[in-house]
Amino acid sequence: MKLQFTKNALRSEEGKLKQLEKYLPTLKLKKLLLQGEVDGCQQQLELLKQEFSKARLAADEQSALLNDRYQDSPQVFLEVQQIKKTYENIAGLEAPVFEEIIFRPAEYPLFDTPVWFDGLLNLLKALITVRQKIL
Repeated sequence: MKLQFTKNALRSEEGKLKQLEKYLPTLKLKKLLLQGEVDGCQQQLELLKQEFSKARLAADEQSALLNDRYQDSPQVFLEVQQIKKTYENIAGLEAPVFEEIIFRPAEYPLFDTPVWFDGLLNLLKALITVRQKIL
């Protein structure tokens, strides 16, 4: 960009400068809001990763219960019906906020399944939910 040395060009540049100085505090505030939100999200992400690791270890421990003799895989009963999200306006930007996962109701014979099956399904649902929160 080449500068012109005329009075009109000077007035135009001064007008642009005044406009930038006028909006600078607003832009700085938006930057602070966004940075605060990013910092909070990073902390929450670390907590979710720790929660996921704990749930994953618990699921790994219980995976030994699944063997060839048991016919139904828990995966059949973990079908996601809906993922609910809302959107929050943060400094003029729409950010998705996870609410919940709705699983299709599991229908299986109560007396023909092992005692531990319900607990394992709940653990796997929690694992899927935490993973979705991380994403």
